[in-house]
Amino acid sequence: RIKITLTFPEGYPTHAAIILVSASDVVPAGLKKKLERELGKTASDLAGQYDQVNDVFRRLVDFVNTNRFVPCWRELKQCVDLVNNDSTAGNGNKTKKKSSSI
Repeated sequence: RIKITLTFPEGYPTHAAIILVSASDVVPAGLKKKLERELGKTASDLAGQYDQVNDVFRRLVDFVNTNRFVPCWRELKQCVDLVNNDSTAGNGNKTKKKSSSI
């Protein structure tokens, strides 16, 4: 479940709605920032139109429906960090490629 808050500034719809995504177990900080940036851009692109809310929600639903890693976003990030840290550590823990031929 992803919770977002829309704030309508004075002068809406000329000014874009402000989009805030609540962090939770499902939405870690990295995903929160990404969603806020993308949804905020969607609203900004439609400044001056009343379609901002509809398109923001449509973009959010599309993101969730097409991104299979949303449920395991945190675990995926940890895996990437682990691989990056291991390969840059230089402490002899690098995985060596073995090859053989017949």
